[in-house]
Amino acid sequence: MPRRVLDTSVLCSFWNMKHGDSKKRAVQQNPSALAKELIEMRGSDSVVTPVIIEFIAGARTGDELERMRQFLNPFTVIDGGKVTEADWRSAKRYAERVPRDGNRRQLGDCIIKAVCARLNYEVDTTDKRFPR
Repeated sequence: MPRRVLDTSVLCSFWNMKHGDSKKRAVQQNPSALAKELIEMRGSDSVVTPVIIEFIAGARTGDELERMRQFLNPFTVIDGGKVTEADWRSAKRYAERVPRDGNRRQLGDCIIKAVCARLNYEVDTTDKRFPR
């Protein structure tokens, strides 16, 4: 598979498309199978710890949290849960790059970009504000 990390925006967009607000639809679908569908569709199973944290932070119920955990099982967490001091310095540099459109940077995006840069991975994102 390519050296690309799936960003939270990719996971959330797919999750919301498949689950939406319909509890009935969510119960009928196997979260791990949905993850494998996304992995096949995007051509990568790689994520980093900040993506995992951002994704599960969106859970609104205990049941949804459990389904989200099941969804995350097929993914490979390439950073081993380690965010280094150098990652934080890089994230700060990304945060200091003021975009021309004046939009604010997001902490999660900056640290995701920094961890991926350290590991020589690109970030597959649908977020137009993601640091470049």
